[in-house]
Amino acid sequence: MDISSVPENRTASNDSRSIRRRTLGLILLLTLGRLIIGAVLGLGVDESHYVMYARRPAWGYFDHPPMVAVFGLLTRPFGHHQFWIRLGPVLCSAIAMVLLRKLALAMRYREQAAFWAVIALNLMPGFHVLAPALLPDAWLNLFWVATLLAAWTALHRTSYRPWLMTGLMFGLALMSKYHGVLLPACLALFVVATPKYRHWIFRPHAYLAGMTGLLVFLPNIIWNARHDWISYAFQIAHGGGDGEFKLTNMLEAVGGQLALAGPVLMLLLPAAAWTVWRAAPQHDGDRFLVFTSLPVFLFFGVTGSFGKILPHWPFVGWWAGALLLGVVLDRGLRAPVSLRWRRAWKAAVVTSGAGVVLVYTVLLFPVIPRIYQAAFNLSQHLSRRIDRLPAMPPYDPKIDISNDLYGWEEIAAETVRIHEKQPDPERTFLFCHRFYTTSQIGVYLPDTLVITSLSRRKDQYRLWFDAAEHRGWDAVFIDHDRYGRNAARYLHLFEAIDPEPTEFTVYRGPFRAHHIRFYRFIGFKGLYDH
Repeated sequence: MDISSVPENRTASNDSRSIRRRTLGLILLLTLGRLIIGAVLGLGVDESHYVMYARRPAWGYFDHPPMVAVFGLLTRPFGHHQFWIRLGPVLCSAIAMVLLRKLALAMRYREQAAFWAVIALNLMPGFHVLAPALLPDAWLNLFWVATLLAAWTALHRTSYRPWLMTGLMFGLALMSKYHGVLLPACLALFVVATPKYRHWIFRPHAYLAGMTGLLVFLPNIIWNARHDWISYAFQIAHGGGDGEFKLTNMLEAVGGQLALAGPVLMLLLPAAAWTVWRAAPQHDGDRFLVFTSLPVFLFFGVTGSFGKILPHWPFVGWWAGALLLGVVLDRGLRAPVSLRWRRAWKAAVVTSGAGVVLVYTVLLFPVIPRIYQAAFNLSQHLSRRIDRLPAMPPYDPKIDISNDLYGWEEIAAETVRIHEKQPDPERTFLFCHRFYTTSQIGVYLPDTLVITSLSRRKDQYRLWFDAAEHRGWDAVFIDHDRYGRNAARYLHLFEAIDPEPTEFTVYRGPFRAHHIRFYRFIGFKGLYDH
């Protein structure tokens, strides 16, 4: 028996109502849990940077369109506690899951398919990091699913209204993250490859939707035109690399996807696509889900072979992908001969579930230094017994990336204290080596203090900080130990430096999390590092 042949049933039975309550209840429970976790964990590197965006509203930024700053603008009156900062992303994730259920019902799938889709999404370790995080992906995920729902509706209507809604949602997706440009590409592939919908190529509706989306996106285009196309140039260079195929890049891209979703769950997606593709006759919704999911992963798989991509970039493909997996699971788990799917699903639950537990364990508790310390002690013991066996180096806080979520409020408080002790605090600015540290400290500083980055690498602070206007000022360089001793490299930008730094250490439990050196520079020349 082919599991693809099991008919769909959208009858409002008691069973479907029970599944609906279960699905919505699960979304609510997950949302409450994320709000609690989000209130406990400190802000990450990118999150702090985007909070700084919200303090300077604009139609564009160095690396992203403006939508990510909206969260900060809406919640800033309530303070800078991470609960308020993460409230928007958590709600966006919840609404996106609700819209995914609506998409399933619009396609005449059963409530069970939506339920399994929500389960699949929340089995992914990466989703538990993305869902509560202040990232452009929060808005992108919401408007991506909204665009899919609007587009499916539009394909089955003759009026212009759903097409205008599709264009609006697409434009907002673009204003959230430039990856939204993949939406019309995926939809166009579906229309061209599906004879039933090919007539839309010759009608004005889809083109009107595209124009609507570009009109919504126009303010960002104008902003970039006034800033030398800086944002587009950065993203093209960031994702394109040097244009040379590298096997290591490809393996990293694939490995990132396996880690984000869990290896078994990731492999179930192409298996689900193959299952529905060989069905006869094919369900239109199945094809729609295939064309709005797999091309995203293929695109980033190819680009990731020529440059560096981050594991969460292709995640938007998982919204349609999770629903596709939910559809096949709904059919497969109720089919008499679906033993393979049952076993595969159990393996996915175990492997991805273990990844989720690992993510929360690492984020909430300092387990990495404890494990490293145990390995270090063992290596010391073996090294004493075996002469040629080298011992491990002592623990370095840079090993544990979860340290980035802790200690920055303390560092900011020490920064304010040191700034106040300067001979002329009113004409003393603060700077760091990279924008990461600048934002992680800056988000906890009073708005009256000037903090920037003077690195030779261009970043958002080049747009915010006019070096010439601060000529003659003194400065405090905040040197984080992740970059080593960098103070001397900035000496040519100033008249003099006080060679004796003030040192400050932050601990996470018994382990060192951050070590800071504060250097005082005198007489800024009004230049950037080159």
